[in-house]
Amino acid sequence: MESIVNSTGKQIISPFSAKNMPSLLNIAFVFLGGGLGSVVRFLLSVAVVNRIGTAFPFATLGINVLGSFFIGVVVALSGERLSVLTDHGRFFLAVGVCGGFTTFSTFSLESFTMLQSGGPLLALVYIFLSVSLCVIGTASGLGLTYWWWKRLGV
Repeated sequence: MESIVNSTGKQIISPFSAKNMPSLLNIAFVFLGGGLGSVVRFLLSVAVVNRIGTAFPFATLGINVLGSFFIGVVVALSGERLSVLTDHGRFFLAVGVCGGFTTFSTFSLESFTMLQSGGPLLALVYIFLSVSLCVIGTASGLGLTYWWWKRLGV
């Protein structure tokens, strides 16, 4: 996986790579992963909404946190330290599955709807929880994967 240097000079990991321009095979992996992620998101959303309702968008929040954790795991497995995922696996999981599974556009619409319907405090709580828990989820996915890998002695 390619590292990118940000504006502060710190290296960050990217699920995309300039040297791996989209081949037809990589596009197919993204397509298949995106379809899988979207279907899993849909089924999980329906299950959560049927169980606890829609008073608060717990389904979207949970999916985004879970997806953030999962992309942390994928990045750890395909990064320079572990490097156990192939480029095809990275495209399938990080770009495809995580892209199809997580729901930033749904999060944005739900936030806007809450703001518009006179629930600014609830909207701000939702926005704060979504952003902070998703960043924590990604960091946790990375950290736990590195910890587990080290524990396995690989």
